[in-house]
Amino acid sequence: MYGLLLDSIQKFLREKYGERYWANIRRRAKLKNHWFVTHEVYSDSVMMDLVDAAAAELGEDRDTVMTMFGEYFVENIGRYGYARLLRVLGRDLRDFLNGLDDLHEYLRFSYPKMRPPSFICENETPEGMLLHYTTRRKGYLCYVIGQLKTVGKIYGKDLSISVLEQQENGEECHFTLDLEFDNSEMLRPRRPSAFGMDFTVSDERFLGIFPFCLVFGPDLVITRVGQKLLEVMPHILGKKISEVFNLRKPQFGKLNWSTICMHTNCMFELISTDGVSRFQHPVHDRSSPGMEYSAPPPQLKLKGQMMRMVELDCMVFLSSPAMDSPEDLYESGIFINDLSMHDSSRDFILAGSQQNPELNLALDQEKIRSAQLEESVQRTDQLLYQMIPKPIADQLRNGETPLNTCQEFPSVSLLFTDIVSFTPMCSRLRPMEVVCVLNAMYVAYDSLCEKHHVYKVETIGDAYMVLSGAPIYTPHHAEYITDFALSAIEATSKINDPSTNNSLKIRVGIHSGTVVAGVVGASILRYDVYGDTVNVAARMEATGEPMKIHISEHTAELLQNTNFIVKERGRVEVKGKGLMTTYWVTGKKSSSGEGTLNPFQRQKQASISSPSPSPSR
Repeated sequence: MYGLLLDSIQKFLREKYGERYWANIRRRAKLKNHWFVTHEVYSDSVMMDLVDAAAAELGEDRDTVMTMFGEYFVENIGRYGYARLLRVLGRDLRDFLNGLDDLHEYLRFSYPKMRPPSFICENETPEGMLLHYTTRRKGYLCYVIGQLKTVGKIYGKDLSISVLEQQENGEECHFTLDLEFDNSEMLRPRRPSAFGMDFTVSDERFLGIFPFCLVFGPDLVITRVGQKLLEVMPHILGKKISEVFNLRKPQFGKLNWSTICMHTNCMFELISTDGVSRFQHPVHDRSSPGMEYSAPPPQLKLKGQMMRMVELDCMVFLSSPAMDSPEDLYESGIFINDLSMHDSSRDFILAGSQQNPELNLALDQEKIRSAQLEESVQRTDQLLYQMIPKPIADQLRNGETPLNTCQEFPSVSLLFTDIVSFTPMCSRLRPMEVVCVLNAMYVAYDSLCEKHHVYKVETIGDAYMVLSGAPIYTPHHAEYITDFALSAIEATSKINDPSTNNSLKIRVGIHSGTVVAGVVGASILRYDVYGDTVNVAARMEATGEPMKIHISEHTAELLQNTNFIVKERGRVEVKGKGLMTTYWVTGKKSSSGEGTLNPFQRQKQASISSPSPSPSR
């Protein structure tokens, strides 16, 4: 399936329902693509995944969704220059429906890998007609119905469509549709041909004018063959057309007289049962500069119109070769000069051989640009999600104002850290050395944020601020942020102060409470946290001690009945709050029930418990 169909679905959902719905549908369908390249081939499953996701998101049934997609597709293709083509395919709707297969043949020049359906009209009345729709894709009936109704509006007709019959034959699905509309144009008289004198053409002249024609009777036996066709297929005279050719289009099964007579308003495409070639010597001896060949020789494809000659009781197939390339044309023994000048066969062959490489080059360049753009979008998203939480970033992308992202969270946990004696250290180091120390510490902390499911709010100088419980709420926010604190102390102990070569030491403060979190402002957007809880968490850090985790009474209550070892510190004077009862987190219980100290405490305990070295004699 080409991206042209998928691109119209994407535009329909964005225009009618907005970016938010499109983003949700993309997630439901598990699509990685942000958009689709019109000339790129995608799996048919992408379409079905989009339909299922859209039906679930919009609360509509699949048939309704497919009908809407089909209606919009006809409206959308006008942007690609096909609107006028739809209108000039026929003087009226009946002409358009009879020429639908011709439209798909035209589109194959731009979309060579297209697998078009087949449409055959019959039983025309002034009130409508029957339309036979045959396809190798399942589940597209409502899509086609939506397209037909929209085309009807282009021709000023109000179509009523009902399904009379549907069959599945192996890989193909066949539907018989009853189209009810004002089809009074079929009664319009056609102007008869008029000649001022008797007009007769000899067989030889006729077969020269139409060098690839076939004439056969009701028994399907070929009685006359065009001059150029006879040169490459000299043994077909006297044989039944069904013996030497297979029917490719229209798709109504085997060739027989009655069926052909019913579909003379359709384009016929026949393909020879065997490969054809004018040359009699071996393939490897045939060579010509600039030509490449394949063995065995290609099958000959003829495309044209069946014309019934009632007075002669015969059928004339006026056709031209429809080969895929000039190489195949030459291999079959046919030259450009053999083709009629009164039709467009020469132009199609020559233009196709020139345009196909140009089209392929353009498509390759479009794919490269699309891949680069997709990669750029992914990098941009990754950078954006590092600055703003993904749920908040998606809200902003869907048109929410920054203020609308602000939300009150009744219970979260906040953590602050800073480096002990940071100012004296800065006086001893060059600025770049200070930056390198901070970078090493913050890189370690950033990886710990991912590990422990906490969100890095900001860094100011040597201060590092972490949030747990927002924007995605979790009842375990105190545990997550305390786990982060223990890991941060351990990571810090492995980073040295270049001026003293001693390990860095930090203070850690944690408090839990109510905050408002969101994005404020119009530029340089950042997800931030506001409220008294932020001030108290900062005070816990300021009144803490090196390499210890200082927590408030509220956080201590949340850590009850957990594996953390919490000890009361006592009452501490906190600026702006007065005396507060605070606590230390000294470690975490192991599976054996024993306490697990942080690295600084383990190092300190080891130095106390180890015996002093004996004095030297």
